Amino acid sequence: MTQMPTLAELMTPFPQSIALLATLAEAAAVMAEAGCQHLPVLDAQHQVVGLLSMRDIELARQLGHPAAELTDLVVNDVYRRAVVRVDLHTRLDYVLADMAQQHCEAALVMRQARLAGIVTHTDVTRFFAQWLHKHFAPNDEPDIA
Repeated sequence: MTQMPTLAELMTPFPQSIALLATLAEAAAVMAEAGCQHLPVLDAQHQVVGLLSMRDIELARQLGHPAAELTDLVVNDVYRRAVVRVDLHTRLDYVLADMAQQHCEAALVMRQARLAGIVTHTDVTRFFAQWLHKHFAPNDEPDIA
């Protein structure tokens, strides 16, 4: 019997994070440099308080916010406070089912109340593509009609 992959195999460990009072311009720069679309948000005590996504930043740009530039807005203005948090040792199928049920694009992975990683839709699709490639030989491609 094949063992279920673990959350640790799928997640991005020790992700970049951003402070509540950082500007959205700074957050966008961190995302660009790290090649990611999501940043855990930390308060002044370095506790995880939420999640900021590139989609949140893009929405701030489109909503006609009185602040014309991303340097006028801070993370605290737009980040998501309600996010899925899971323990590092939670079964992967439970995590993915919870993400799907809540229609969320990312979950924060915690270990003893500290940020250990993040799992995103990108992580899930990348892992599934690798799994398919490993378990199905290239000559198993379906016939094209």
